[in-house]
Amino acid sequence: MAHRLLDRPSGFKYYLPNHGQCAGQAFIVVLLFLAIGSLLFVSSYSIGQVLLAQLHLSQSTDAAAYAAAVVQARSLNAHAYLNRSQLAHQLAMAHWVTLGSSVKFTAAQAGRSIQRNPPPWLIGTMFGTQFASSYLSSKIMTSPESILHVVQQQHKNHDLHIHQYIASSRQTLIDIVDETRREVIEDVLLRNLSPKRANSNQATLSSIDVAYEIVSDEFRDRVRISSTRDRVWSDVLRIVSNMYDYLNNRNTTKVNWWWPNLKCPFFRPKLRRLGNTHLDENGLWQAQDTLSYHAIKFNRLIGCYEREYPMGWGLVQEVQSNMKGSTTVTAPWDFSKIPFWRWFKSVVQLDGISWFSSKNSLADAWAEQSSRRLNAVGFAQFARLDFTDRRSMSFRLIVKQRGFSVLGIPFELSAQSKGEAYFEPPNLSKSGGHDASPHLYHAFWHPKLSTH
Repeated sequence: MAHRLLDRPSGFKYYLPNHGQCAGQAFIVVLLFLAIGSLLFVSSYSIGQVLLAQLHLSQSTDAAAYAAAVVQARSLNAHAYLNRSQLAHQLAMAHWVTLGSSVKFTAAQAGRSIQRNPPPWLIGTMFGTQFASSYLSSKIMTSPESILHVVQQQHKNHDLHIHQYIASSRQTLIDIVDETRREVIEDVLLRNLSPKRANSNQATLSSIDVAYEIVSDEFRDRVRISSTRDRVWSDVLRIVSNMYDYLNNRNTTKVNWWWPNLKCPFFRPKLRRLGNTHLDENGLWQAQDTLSYHAIKFNRLIGCYEREYPMGWGLVQEVQSNMKGSTTVTAPWDFSKIPFWRWFKSVVQLDGISWFSSKNSLADAWAEQSSRRLNAVGFAQFARLDFTDRRSMSFRLIVKQRGFSVLGIPFELSAQSKGEAYFEPPNLSKSGGHDASPHLYHAFWHPKLSTH
């Protein structure tokens, strides 16, 4: 019975699988999934590398744009320092010219004091002892020519600095600023984008497939060289020179009210001190100082008039080397052969009724006849902006880099950044601060990156 149960039913067959025919089917599916996963991994890695390179390129572009803006701001500040240095030299020349005039004035005053013409006691009696003391103290002046020689040498040095050293530095700065800005951009890009294994000293942007372009450049040709004859410079020079009392007008008049001439009771003797330092139409400094005692005299032909007795005079003026000095007014050193009033009538435009003048005419003539002339070039040049309504100068830097691909597809990366140099003086919002309009007299230019 049991044996029958183990027997195979009739017509029934067992089919065992053929392992040789079915082997490898699952492996193909696994390989397919592995290929797709590898492709996704490689593509994601390539995309990640491209995004990282793009981020690196953007940072490098920002760094290059900021470095170029630094060069731009420094060049503007350098122009400001050159202008201020030139202004200082020009004011120093004015001081030396004024000092020379003072030396000649004191030397002439010492001579008149020794000659007692006019007498010191008369000056002290009529106008005060302080004027007589000043008159007498001029005799301590020694070796005025040696002092004037120093004045001439120092004046020559300042003029040389203005027209040679500062002028050449300014022109060089204008010539190299664009090239320097490009060199800085290339150096920053090479240092940031060159492969670590590459030598940045030998690599070039083309060798690492990098190119850049500067567009919307507001800095180019914005700094111009103008003559100091320009009103802009003359206004600045006038404002700065007014800060120095030594260069201001030296005018004062002392009147004696209690010693009249009985024949001319309506007129009074005067002690008139005149002096000034100014820039003429050729850009040359001139300083003149005079002191005269004006006595009241009477003549039967002309009536009352002022007889001038010069007590001191001095004139120092800059002249160009191709200019010949000329004397506009001549006066005799001795009036023994011609009356003073006749000379006065010949050189002063009288209105027919007045023999009085508000000047020291004779002292002016003597100062001009014995003037000291210093050679100078005259008008120089300075740097200025061709606009004053914009407080910044910007540019846009575009950098492109090739050599990247994803799944064999080449990509060109691109990044851009905007740099600018802006003018921002301190204490801008406070009253009494610096002028907020952009200029090249203060080094208040700063670099920054701007938003696109």
